[in-house]
Amino acid sequence: MGLPNYAYEANTIEITYDGYGQPAKRFENRHTETYEEVLWDEPRTTYYIRSTLLGGVPIVEFVPAGYGTTENIYMGSQKIASHFTDSSYIQWRHVNPATGSWLVSSQSLGGAVTYRNELDPLGTDMGTSDPYVNYTSYQDLMGLESLYEERGNPFDPGGGCGTIDGLPALCSEVNMRLRGGSLAAAYEGREQDPNQPRDTPNPIKWVPRIRPIEDLGVGLYRVWVMPRFRNEYSKEGYLYFTDPQNPHDPIDVDGIRSEITRMLDNLECREFIRDLLSRTTTDANPLVERGDILKIYNRINSPRQGGMVRAGAPGSIPGANFALGSIATSNARIQIGVTIPGPATAKGDAPTALHETIHHAGLHVFNDRVLAESVSKKTGTPIEWDGKTPTGTDSDRFIYSQYWNAELKKHCK
Repeated sequence: MGLPNYAYEANTIEITYDGYGQPAKRFENRHTETYEEVLWDEPRTTYYIRSTLLGGVPIVEFVPAGYGTTENIYMGSQKIASHFTDSSYIQWRHVNPATGSWLVSSQSLGGAVTYRNELDPLGTDMGTSDPYVNYTSYQDLMGLESLYEERGNPFDPGGGCGTIDGLPALCSEVNMRLRGGSLAAAYEGREQDPNQPRDTPNPIKWVPRIRPIEDLGVGLYRVWVMPRFRNEYSKEGYLYFTDPQNPHDPIDVDGIRSEITRMLDNLECREFIRDLLSRTTTDANPLVERGDILKIYNRINSPRQGGMVRAGAPGSIPGANFALGSIATSNARIQIGVTIPGPATAKGDAPTALHETIHHAGLHVFNDRVLAESVSKKTGTPIEWDGKTPTGTDSDRFIYSQYWNAELKKHCK
């Protein structure tokens, strides 16, 4: 396990409930203190707009300040997709109704992106790869997702055993509730209140569909499976849990470094990047490591930065390729999309890694627009991609990115 990017972290979560006992407002703050004694807070408030017609499910998760507002799409009362209004991405969710684990798929410029969330019987995210190797903390693993809301903390055996209403729960409390029958699994949709006589005339009283999670001892649990979802593993009406799978290709950091070195051995490539960075840097956003790409790449992959993550893996964000965080905030990270068909290779990932490393050459990150404008001034060509030109909308960043990346690929092969 690598060293964390900070010396201390503390998370604050406050939930305000509505009149139906469901979370209506959530405040979350992630506090960290670096080894240089720099304090950093990431507060976020989310308001939930719920549908009574669909049993109280959240149809909008509104974040008034910052990234994260989400519109949820349902078929009946089963969530099948989420629309991220900030980026216009749509993620499709494919839920295993027996275990509660789910597969997410989406489409981006980098191709199709899929990833799997595997949960243990208590809702803790077990990951699809060893979290102690790839991540330094629960914050690091969750990325932009809310802490404890859908996935618990595998780094905290005592305090991260499970979640209750989006808050961390001690294992002792979870076990006590399991034995006492006060902790249950919630299923999508509603059912007629079991305490209401079946011959009661309308209106029928509808209640959330819940069933107890049974503790069978020796660390084994089982949950009830709705009849229409039963298969060969749950013919008797219950499911016993299985091991998680690992669909994510690892990122070969050393192999990518060798490929970037090979590309930079070409004088044409080195000179193109040097000229690009000299046109882009400003006093307010100076060069990192004097623009030395290999030193910047090594710094991103050092213990005090964010390293690299595969799209779809815990800690990633929706989409394919991104330069996340910044060197200035000690959380610079490179996200690389999924290779289809796989498997991923260092040679295939290296051009993307080079592109994103150039973003991180700015202390506060060089965005696609300023890089595209620098290339346009150098080449004397207008900014356009696939017949499209910037229009002042959010989708412009794809045009900027593809425009300057096409020129980069001409010189760095």
